[in-house]
Amino acid sequence: MKKKFLPWLFLLVALHFPYAASAGNAALTPIDTENCQPEASVSDATSTAINTEVSQPNTSESDSIFTPIDSEISQPATSSGDPAVASIDTEVDQSDTYLSLVENYFSFLYEPLKMDYLYDVNSKNSLKFPSVKKIDWSAFFRNNGAFLYGIRINQSRFALCVGLGWSSLYYSFIGEKHGGDTIYKELKRVSDSDASFQDLPNIPGRKVFCSTLNIPFFDVLLRLRFNSVLEAPKEGFHGWLGLKFGLRQRAAMKYYYEEYNDSGASLVTNGNFNLLPYACVLQAGMGYHRFGFTGGIHLTPLFQKNKGPDGSDSRRLFSLGIYVDLM
Repeated sequence: MKKKFLPWLFLLVALHFPYAASAGNAALTPIDTENCQPEASVSDATSTAINTEVSQPNTSESDSIFTPIDSEISQPATSSGDPAVASIDTEVDQSDTYLSLVENYFSFLYEPLKMDYLYDVNSKNSLKFPSVKKIDWSAFFRNNGAFLYGIRINQSRFALCVGLGWSSLYYSFIGEKHGGDTIYKELKRVSDSDASFQDLPNIPGRKVFCSTLNIPFFDVLLRLRFNSVLEAPKEGFHGWLGLKFGLRQRAAMKYYYEEYNDSGASLVTNGNFNLLPYACVLQAGMGYHRFGFTGGIHLTPLFQKNKGPDGSDSRRLFSLGIYVDLM
């Protein structure tokens, strides 16, 4: 009986021993409640920590660093960052509206209307020199012109204008009453050092009704001009001050007379009449858009000193006109 029981007892112990050993190990190894894995030894814990950091990102410090960066990239800051962003946008807008450099410009000034006057500063000589008509339609319409090039001064509204042109002095003299007749004057060069006005007598069948003196010039101009509109010098208001240096060409004395009831006859006498060969004129003008008014005072006399008609040395010249810019 005893021999039959021993084999069965040995078999039971052999089968039960692995389960008992595994139960003992489980009791000795604590359970990792976070990862639901049994905690191994020191070496196993080290490897487990390394595997945990590799397999799963740490969401403590690293998340706190990356999260603000992502929020700044995805959404613009609304606190202290706004002024910086606004200032950058403002600079970009200003660069978009940047104006190009102010350019120089050409002008062609045409002077269709002009009147020239002689003013006597000495009243005692007023009777010796013939008077000039204040308004004469034949002398009012002119063909004066000038080409100018405006050079901007330091990219400002001021420009230095230089140019070339042509102009003329045109005087229409008033006849003197002698009884029932009107006598006009004729300018003649008597000698190299003398010129004088002489009467133009009326003869039967011919009656003089007008005498004029036309003195053409080739001009060199220098002006300082101001434009109210920086980018468009031909727009808005403008004003200028300048000098004109003229080289006199051959002058012409012209007489209009009526011959046998025909008023279309004329006679022209060309010469220098001891006129000064040059002229210096101080000019000023102002206008709007392409139109303007101009005035000039001659700084030089009309005739050569002591070689002109009586009373010519006390005469001063000035002019008024209207101009238009055609360029």
